[in-house]
Amino acid sequence: MLGSINFLVVGTRPDLAFTATMLGTYAANPNKKHAQLIHQALRYLAGSVSIGVQYPKASKGGSTNIELLNVYVDSSLGSDPNNSKSIARFIVKQDGGTVT
Repeated sequence: MLGSINFLVVGTRPDLAFTATMLGTYAANPNKKHAQLIHQALRYLAGSVSIGVQYPKASKGGSTNIELLNVYVDSSLGSDPNNSKSIARFIVKQDGGTVT
């Protein structure tokens, strides 16, 4: 199930990247709580089928006018309550749409 969520994160659902990453840290030793969290993520996916990455349509000449690129980064030092490891995340937006 986690592999299916990861597939969607890479292809069309970057909004689940943090969830997939955190659940992946327990893939070697999962318990009932982790299974419940995966089922919750799947319920979220089922209820938000129309959400996804959208790109602008090509202009009449056949190319898009993609110019604006924004990158946001956030990190925390030792904030993971389970193992005190640092967490860093980033998101890239192109013309207002999330790329990764």
